[in-house]
Amino acid sequence: MPKGASKLINDYELSRYACYLNVQNADSRKENVALGQTYFAVQTRRQEITEEEYSELSEDEKSLKELEKINYKNT
Repeated sequence: MPKGASKLINDYELSRYACYLNVQNADSRKENVALGQTYFAVQTRRQEITEEEYSELSEDEKSLKELEKINYKNT
């Protein structure tokens, strides 16, 4: 662009899922894309671990966890 010129750039806000789809289908040779793919891989693994741990809890412990989630959301 010529010196002193300006250009209107649209700004979009994407949902988490839209970001995931974009990153997973982009060129992983680009550093930002590779970082995004790593981020989503780590988050997926973190969720899997949480679900595994949750499935091993007793029914009473599961009920307590659900109450903690509700109380946390209301604070």
